[in-house]
Amino acid sequence: MRAAVVFLLMASGCTSLVEFAPSRETGPQCHDGLDNDGNGLVDCADPACAGTAGCVGCGDGIVDAGEACDDGNLVPGDGCSPGCTIEVPPTCGDGELDVGEECDDGNTDDTDACLTTCRAARCGDGEVRAGGEECDDGNTVSGDGCDATCHLERADGCGDGTVQPELGEECDDGNVAAGDGCGPTCKLETCGDGIVQPTEQCDDGNTDDGDGCVAGCVLAACGDGFLAAGVEQCDDGNTAANDGCGPTCEIERCGDGIVQSGPAVTALELAWLATSCATPHPITFTIGGEPVLVAEGDDGSCTCAPGARSVTITDPAALARVVDGPNAFGVDFSGAGHFLGWALVTVHTGATSTSVVVHEGVAGSALARAPALCAGGLDHDVAPQTATHAIAVHEDCDDGNTTDGDGCDHTCTSEP
Repeated sequence: MRAAVVFLLMASGCTSLVEFAPSRETGPQCHDGLDNDGNGLVDCADPACAGTAGCVGCGDGIVDAGEACDDGNLVPGDGCSPGCTIEVPPTCGDGELDVGEECDDGNTDDTDACLTTCRAARCGDGEVRAGGEECDDGNTVSGDGCDATCHLERADGCGDGTVQPELGEECDDGNVAAGDGCGPTCKLETCGDGIVQPTEQCDDGNTDDGDGCVAGCVLAACGDGFLAAGVEQCDDGNTAANDGCGPTCEIERCGDGIVQSGPAVTALELAWLATSCATPHPITFTIGGEPVLVAEGDDGSCTCAPGARSVTITDPAALARVVDGPNAFGVDFSGAGHFLGWALVTVHTGATSTSVVVHEGVAGSALARAPALCAGGLDHDVAPQTATHAIAVHEDCDDGNTTDGDGCDHTCTSEP
């Protein structure tokens, strides 16, 4: 029996009887989320709502066929899902980031960025993280073999991140890896240290430009300007033809069967510094062993500052002795009481010229055309000297040999 509350309303002489009945769970109240009748049961969980539309099935508090559970509500996270299936408790390693987890990468690997406890890996957690830590002793205390940044502490200090010049360190990047600019011994990695850096093509541990790895740690190649011993005959820094050194770094020469179109020789300049403390003495210049100039080398000045001398030759017969390819330039001022400081041959080919140092007592004195060598360099009784240099010159012909009498002579000049 339900109680009724009756109020008598009196207004303007009218009397009304109003009855207020207590609320109950029925009809619309079965879906308002409230405990309308105060019995502690809400909506479909209240027996009063049984049979009400929307209260038959999952969430009605009755485990029906096809339901694993039914807790009388459709609230997730309470063990019984809104679909009336058993909810599995959150598990570390299931790949889902749940409440209380810092990470969850779905595996049980303790060497990556997420531990098996679903905590982010960090130095001091006791697990060595691959690619980031060299050690991890479970703390961040230095001085125990594994420092505060989880790098191994070494007796020599290399790899601790602090440059210690007193220990011979040039760098210290906090590791002992090679190829990152600072080597395993804390020395700066440079070309020639034997370690191929990402920016190097090679590094053979030396600075020899005559092997397969040249300056700048670049692989040797024809045209790089470095003569590869046993491989190249020449290397003039390019792979052009008609400049004395061919595209394959072979010397271009008269007799190679290729008619060179280089410039013609227009003049020969022969210069020298010599003095004689005996009688005046001649000096002889040769090309290919044949004399092109015999002149007075010195008038007997017997001084360390005799002044440079030079002679320019334009005689076609002498110029023709310069062939395309290697030329042996020689000088002779030998004899007792005779001193030679330097000798220089310059081959002029139109607007360009090539200077060949045949002899010099002091490095650089020939090209500088030093007029005196009073600090030394005037050498006594110098034996005949020869210097071979490739010159690119014009050829009338080239029949693949240097035999005269076959229409093209040994200087690659056409024969009548």
